[in-house]
Amino acid sequence: MSTPRHTRAVLALAGITAVTACSNGGAYAPQASTPAFVAVGSLDRAASPDASGLRFVDPAAVKAQISVSAYDTSNSAPVSVFNAANKQNKAAFCTLTSVGTGINALGVDSTGNLWVPEGLGPSGSPQVVEFKPSCGAVVTTLSDSDGQPAGIAFASNGTAYVNNILGPSSAAGNVAIYPKGAKKPSKLLTNGAVFLAAGVGVDSKNNLYLSYYNSSDAPGMLVFTGGKMPGKALKNFGLGNPGAPTFDKKDNMIVSDDSNQTLNVYAPPYTGKPKTYPLKGSSPQCTLNAAQTNVACGDKTNGSVDVYAYPSGKYQYSFNKGLSGSVIGVVQAPI
Repeated sequence: MSTPRHTRAVLALAGITAVTACSNGGAYAPQASTPAFVAVGSLDRAASPDASGLRFVDPAAVKAQISVSAYDTSNSAPVSVFNAANKQNKAAFCTLTSVGTGINALGVDSTGNLWVPEGLGPSGSPQVVEFKPSCGAVVTTLSDSDGQPAGIAFASNGTAYVNNILGPSSAAGNVAIYPKGAKKPSKLLTNGAVFLAAGVGVDSKNNLYLSYYNSSDAPGMLVFTGGKMPGKALKNFGLGNPGAPTFDKKDNMIVSDDSNQTLNVYAPPYTGKPKTYPLKGSSPQCTLNAAQTNVACGDKTNGSVDVYAYPSGKYQYSFNKGLSGSVIGVVQAPI
């Protein structure tokens, strides 16, 4: 059985007071002495201390890799990087350490660098950190005082869009815009329909798409044409629990439905019925490989990464070596 939307976990930051905002009874708890997660929907998360230890980097050059964020009870492996085509279920060849908590969806840019949104960075502030491939060095850090970063997507001009699942002090979620090279956002994208800003994606025309939930926990998908306000809701978008959207070279939108455990492919303009394929479990994030021959999905039900052929949707294989708990974010690089 799928997890109800109202059990989505959202990081409770310092200063958040108790609020009941969802009509189905979802609530935000006050901040405890350590970072905590509270239940409000379906992206299951849990509190954990910062990881520590040495970063192991595989000496061999890795041309294709799959990065995974998973809630581990020990948080010893918050972001792990695996060789692509891991049909033999081999362990991660490296692990990022000393990252923050509240890691949800991951991102990758055109150079193959990995971007990790952290609900709470090691310093105690929300941030998004860019790493070189293969668990390499930190390149840059984006500060985020506009909420709780939970995902990131890039336009062709290098602009980064970060969805803050909630704004400060339990305010409605938003999308922060970072022009190329900027470490602070230049502006925010907001929309009155949005309460939780769930996931972002950008098509080839640099239009931004945001999956969201309103204050009654009803889902939808907005498009911000050219990455500008106002956002417009896609009509007839019928997914029960949409994850972060991604796009193939033909601008087909690929988005998981976490509650119905399906992968859905919409043809432009995304108002018709999608092609729908069954998933092995609940998957908040699915991403294409560079060749666009497969889609890798985080499987929080089974604690694995599941790989499906694209565009057929046929299940290929899974891997889970060294992973424990709920697999949340999955991204393939280079893109």
